[in-house]
Amino acid sequence: MKRFLMTMLALASLQWALLPCPALAQATSPVLVTATQETGPNGLPLYRYRIRNGAQRPIVAFMVGSDYFHGTSELNVYPLGWTLENGLPATSATSPAGWNAGVITTEENPYVEVEWRNAGTADIAPGMELGGFGVLAAASSSAYLTGHWTVVFDDGTAGSGTLVSEGNPRIVVTLAQGVAAGASRWALTLKVQNSGAGDAHGVNIGQLLLRTLVGSGGATLVSPALPITVGDLAPGASVDIPLVVDVPASVKKLSLTESGKLVTTGAPSAAFSSAQVFYPKH
Repeated sequence: MKRFLMTMLALASLQWALLPCPALAQATSPVLVTATQETGPNGLPLYRYRIRNGAQRPIVAFMVGSDYFHGTSELNVYPLGWTLENGLPATSATSPAGWNAGVITTEENPYVEVEWRNAGTADIAPGMELGGFGVLAAASSSAYLTGHWTVVFDDGTAGSGTLVSEGNPRIVVTLAQGVAAGASRWALTLKVQNSGAGDAHGVNIGQLLLRTLVGSGGATLVSPALPITVGDLAPGASVDIPLVVDVPASVKKLSLTESGKLVTTGAPSAAFSSAQVFYPKH
């Protein structure tokens, strides 16, 4: 409790000391914070955040529901299970490595902020992006998606802005082409597409299973080697992945099943899986 009150007082005094000109204070921030909403345990809303630091200083703290320039907190729907007496349950917030979550409040104000800080070993360096920040809320609230955020830099200065609400990415893999490339070799093309509404970062295929559905024997992936790096995919973007597969003449129908991972807004690791059917005509 005492720590939260001290943090609020420090931010308030920092606001007046550093920002005498309101017009200048609200200039466009070089920091971008994106937000998404997912369905969490028991159908409750899980809000995730990703920070892109375009500033010149490392970020050491991050708050959601914090309108720094007006000195107000915005969240009146609390993280699940949070109370002034008992604090924030560990199951109601997620944090990237080296960061810890808490709630900033005062006894007089029913509105709160969710805060993340690190011990100086996990700062968000200039040019760096970091996700993994998440809050499981007791109910849906637009303030978690379109409200304000504040970051504190390593020199004690602060920046603030409005959350950019994003949808979730959705990775879909289809078999775009299959061409005979020898007696038992086939050149296949997988189309990996983000059909969702949010950016997908660091997409890769870690497993590719070939299973004979009709016939005998088994097909073998010749190239490329796993894992297959796809990269970043904006909404609607796609990448073609060429495969070379050895398929014996005894195989009449086979399935391809891909499993992989990606990074979404706020989530350091998310999984996807997709499957196709191929009829080789020997």
